[in-house]
Amino acid sequence: ILMNLDESESPYASLVKASRELAATQAQKAAGFLVARPAPSPEELALLAEAQLVEGNAGKALATSKKLLAMEKSARASYLVARARALAGDRSAATRAFEELIAANPRHAGGRLSLASLLLTGERSEASRIEQLLLPVTQDTRASRGEKARAFALVGRAQLRSRNEKAAAASFDKAKAIDS
Repeated sequence: ILMNLDESESPYASLVKASRELAATQAQKAAGFLVARPAPSPEELALLAEAQLVEGNAGKALATSKKLLAMEKSARASYLVARARALAGDRSAATRAFEELIAANPRHAGGRLSLASLLLTGERSEASRIEQLLLPVTQDTRASRGEKARAFALVGRAQLRSRNEKAAAASFDKAKAIDS
């Protein structure tokens, strides 16, 4: 049934087409399907913003994400806005957006991982902050194995930056054990 959905008159046809293109890393083509929609749904806007992020188009992704946020006050919309701000290079606005997302949605692993990655690009070492930020991800039974492995790897990178090689090795070992 899904094979023919993208050829049908279903309101989901554009989502199916765009999802296939995005999954095939053809973000520009996926965005093209969605931009043509006269009144995109929240799901279409979220997928469009994701495609624009994959394309590296921070300005369009931010505009689309803000439009989505105006339609629905959701973790998904807030996460897309924060990621677009980070891609645009607005580190302080992205940091605030991720912090607000996490304050409203403490179990949002993607927000925590993205904020930790952003903090690692900073001038100073924030190892203890990153460890505290990612601790819930490493302990959350709902977090995926990939999220947990990435959390331990990010903690390890932060520990290396603060010259704590022994702790970093332990964190990398935990990431490797999960990822194996």
